[in-house]
Amino acid sequence: MPRPGPRPPKERRGPIEASLDNTAETLSILDVHLARSEYTAKA
Repeated sequence: MPRPGPRPPKERRGPIEASLDNTAETLSILDVHLARSEYTAKA
């Protein structure tokens, strides 16, 4: 039996779930950038 993926297929998802996913991804990317800039500022 194949392992289920972290997300359901796109067809079964509404626009709200999709935009929430995009927001979470954007926030995590921004978080990484902030952590890097803080690290370089301290160095």
